[in-house]
Amino acid sequence: MPADDTREDVPLTWLARRPAFSAAAALVAGIALHPVTPDLPRTWLALAAAAALTAILLLRLAPRSSTAALITALAALGLAVAQLEKYRFPADHVIAYTTETPRLAEIELKIDQPPRTLTGDPTPGSRPLPPRQVTSGTVTRIKTWDGWQPATGEILLQVNPPNPDLACGQRVTALGLLARPA
Repeated sequence: MPADDTREDVPLTWLARRPAFSAAAALVAGIALHPVTPDLPRTWLALAAAAALTAILLLRLAPRSSTAALITALAALGLAVAQLEKYRFPADHVIAYTTETPRLAEIELKIDQPPRTLTGDPTPGSRPLPPRQVTSGTVTRIKTWDGWQPATGEILLQVNPPNPDLACGQRVTALGLLARPA
């Protein structure tokens, strides 16, 4: 260590020699913050762009402020990317074929769980609900206007009236209402 370095300058010198460490730490901090911040990825991207522009403008005038703006930009970028990834689905995911209201759909799926039959307990003074069967399945294909298309994703299957031949591991084609989960 050169003689003119003081004890206070050692951490700053170490960071100055490793600028990617600070950048990576800011990005990771943004990613780590995504569960506790509002889900506004466009806002975080806009903040990242504004902070990056601020960092460029302040580079010659105020280097420390420029560095702080750059760290803010990287943290906001990490936050936005984490939130976008949280809600991203593959292009062939079954969610792409759903809307806010239930729609008629024909789907091929493999049953993942043993089907259970549910019966509703009637409340006093009301009629009993009919039994229904529930299970989950992995979607393999969905029928569209262009024919059968490959698809992926997990769905909850409700069968009314129950089908005693339904079993875990079966590949079935189901025609029914497809709805996006609430």
